[in-house]
Amino acid sequence: MRIAVIGAGIVGVTTAYELSAAGHEVTVFERRGSVAAEASFANAGVVAPGYVTPWAAPGMPSRCCAACSADMPRSASTPRSTPR
Repeated sequence: MRIAVIGAGIVGVTTAYELSAAGHEVTVFERRGSVAAEASFANAGVVAPGYVTPWAAPGMPSRCCAACSADMPRSASTPRSTPR
């Protein structure tokens, strides 16, 4: 089967590799001059101990805004966080 993969980021390249390994004829289309030149170039998601999610997940922008505006403990929100 002939398959076109749009985008040569980590997901596109991995998909193309697996499809090729399964015997398909794969062509990868990328608008940049090299692979991993945009979203795969840097972290494109939230990575924290116990919580990993892509930025494009449904509702993620509002979750990030809510987390940034949530009440923080006094010690974390003031310039002097060390006890006297």
